[in-house]
Amino acid sequence: MKKLLLLSLFFTSFLAFSQNNVLLKTWYLSSLYLDGTLKENPFPNVGYIDFKNENNSVYAEASYYYLAGKTKIIMDPENQFHLEHIGWAMLANGPGENQQMNQYGELFFLKFLRVFSQSDTVGCCFTYDISNDGKKLTLTNNEGNIATFYDSVMAVSEAEKSNYKLYPNPVSDILTIENLTPHSDLELIDSSGKVVKQIKNIQTPKTQINIKNLAPGIYYLKINNQSSQKIIKK
Repeated sequence: MKKLLLLSLFFTSFLAFSQNNVLLKTWYLSSLYLDGTLKENPFPNVGYIDFKNENNSVYAEASYYYLAGKTKIIMDPENQFHLEHIGWAMLANGPGENQQMNQYGELFFLKFLRVFSQSDTVGCCFTYDISNDGKKLTLTNNEGNIATFYDSVMAVSEAEKSNYKLYPNPVSDILTIENLTPHSDLELIDSSGKVVKQIKNIQTPKTQINIKNLAPGIYYLKINNQSSQKIIKK
């Protein structure tokens, strides 16, 4: 019985160690899901969180445009971690010239990471999930908000390498999507993260979306809640 207990503890520790090692690298920000609204990162090559081991301690270092912060974290059971001290050591050179980058970076740092929170419960604790053969990281804070990362910038634009075919793009009225799998779901999302068009349970490999009445601008087509493709409405 004692041997079984020791083996169980060994394997539990081994699995936790292995998962922690997979976490320890740079992850590039793909999207934020805040208060029920999806907000795609408009600049996939900007924004990351880097987990690293320094002197037998784990640190998280985050960056987006003019904002950067670092904090020591404590790994907990069941794929969770918390901050050793509430708050992050922040570095900021003042807002940059790109207002869209400023706004998204502030959402990442202030709304998701809660870097200036002084509460002992808000902004301190996170659950993480690593999937897609170690290429995708999903972080959930204790308010239920979610940040999705990939281990390379190329993976953030994974939809562009998929088999889906979309045309025309830019588009003025009818957008055609081909090579869909049965029971596919589509969501068209505007730049603020609002779902403006939705089609569920598509049975055919080809479908169309009429966006004639939508305002000109940039939209994101999400396919089966996984792939996203930038659409330009003329």
